[in-house]
Amino acid sequence: MNEMQFSSALRTAREVRKISRPRLAIEIAGKKISAKGVEGQLSRFEGGHRVPSEKRVVEIADTLSRLANDSVTEKDRLLSQLMKAANKEVSDADQLEFLENKCNSALLDAGLKKHEVQTILDHVSVATKQRIAESAMKGEKIEFIDLRDLSVELQKTATKYAGTGSSSKRGESADHTIRAGRAKILVSGELTPIQDKLLRDVAKMIKNILAT
Repeated sequence: MNEMQFSSALRTAREVRKISRPRLAIEIAGKKISAKGVEGQLSRFEGGHRVPSEKRVVEIADTLSRLANDSVTEKDRLLSQLMKAANKEVSDADQLEFLENKCNSALLDAGLKKHEVQTILDHVSVATKQRIAESAMKGEKIEFIDLRDLSVELQKTATKYAGTGSSSKRGESADHTIRAGRAKILVSGELTPIQDKLLRDVAKMIKNILAT
């Protein structure tokens, strides 16, 4: 292992983000362990005397990114840099698991139940998970539209006018048609790439609802 390589990478990452060692230690320690003990570990890491475990590298990277309000891209880059400096590897599967854990915590904090969170994570894209994680890191409120709250009559009406068998003028004049199983989402006017992606994620949810 290259202790000095990790020492330099950690110190640079911390100083660039203007985060003191004591503050980083307090955030990592939380209420479960001694902040002084963690600060001592960080001092040894930055002094080139030790290289942390893979778990500790992830904790350090996650905490630095959270305190600095890094974007998901910046967070992934930092994790990769620190893991490489510590002579450890981060696979795509590890990164996806890390992202899903962050989304899981964010969605539970937003008031969803465990089985609801799992359903969402099973059906949304990686890009959507990144947006959820990034919003949570920024402290933004995560809101949901629960389609189950719609009245049965409203759902029937929506399906009637957006069904795949519809040949109404409204359907013909739509600029964009996004299929959602037995239904369609019809949109007039232009869509931004982000709007298009979000609507396709919603379409997947509608498809699953209609399939139950």
